[in-house]
Amino acid sequence: MLRDYAAQDGGLDGTWVPLAAGASLEDGQALVRDWLAGWRGQPSFQGPALVMAEAGRDRLIGQVGLGDRGDGVVELAYGVAPDHRGRGYASAAARLAARWLLASGLAREVELRIDPGHVASQRAAVAAGFAPAGTITSGGPATGESHTDLRFVMRPA
Repeated sequence: MLRDYAAQDGGLDGTWVPLAAGASLEDGQALVRDWLAGWRGQPSFQGPALVMAEAGRDRLIGQVGLGDRGDGVVELAYGVAPDHRGRGYASAAARLAARWLLASGLAREVELRIDPGHVASQRAAVAAGFAPAGTITSGGPATGESHTDLRFVMRPA
């Protein structure tokens, strides 16, 4: 499924999945192995991820990655395939994943870090029930670059 998107012109636009355009079948398989390693608690570059698919269809349309930020904070990063955007999938998936993490006690807070220019993702965050919580800067002297994102959070009700 990932290979089909990688082969399409613009199929991986918006980096909705962490693969480069033209990714091979082996690249897609390696990504899925990495996601699964994250679920097993083994070393994983991307960490665990949940995949989105339409009911009754065997086609990947998006993903939600989970990243441990420490101190009970889990960061979600979501992406939806270009041909499925604007249908509420990102907000529904982020809401379900965040509520599951909070209700199960796996997180005390779930956060999203969104580029200030990515307005559609900000709308999806609010629709999912996340609240704006300022900004967060990452990078810095160690990398020689820094980047400021908007921070959105969901906490237990």
